[in-house]
Amino acid sequence: MPCRRRGHILTMTYDTDFAAIMAAIDCTADMIRADLGVITEKLPELRRQALADPRRRNRDAKRYALGGALTVLGFERIDPIAITGLLGNPRRMLTWLVDARAVIGDAPLADLVDAVFEHADRYDWCRQWGVHIDWLHGKALYDAAVTSFVTSGRTGANERWRRDTITADQEQLISRICTWRQITEPKVTTRGEAFDWIYAAGGNPTWWGPPATPADWID
Repeated sequence: MPCRRRGHILTMTYDTDFAAIMAAIDCTADMIRADLGVITEKLPELRRQALADPRRRNRDAKRYALGGALTVLGFERIDPIAITGLLGNPRRMLTWLVDARAVIGDAPLADLVDAVFEHADRYDWCRQWGVHIDWLHGKALYDAAVTSFVTSGRTGANERWRRDTITADQEQLISRICTWRQITEPKVTTRGEAFDWIYAAGGNPTWWGPPATPADWID
């Protein structure tokens, strides 16, 4: 017997027998289970957004404020990833800034950092450190967007989640990886496309550990 839905009302032909009634009940149960499945899938994401959104706004506001302060001081011309690596190594940073000041004299901090980064080996080392530091902060996003799916085995080409719209976390990860690798962001719109791109591009093992310190830099 055909089972169809009109609003929330299940319609059946008038001439029914016991088997037809049982089939209708089974059909109704399937519809309810399907609706509950959709609600169950959406609820965790809605809860996550509700909890994370205020904190995310606060963090973003602080980042913008800090970035604004550095911009006022002339740092807009300097690679922020390299600055992160330099600030992440205060002992070496102070040594290099003293060296720079001895060469160019009393100067704004941004000019001193520029002088440090004129040494290509120092710039490259600081940038690698900056990528490593940023990666450690982004690892939780990577685990949520990639590792959890790999572990669960739900990475098949026909998984339903692949057709959903790309998530904010995926967009952030893609943006970070492109910044680290200094490449153009790809045009991806679905979660599946984003997952495949991040999985292929984001698992660079060199990001997991800090760069080695050249022997002639060791005191």
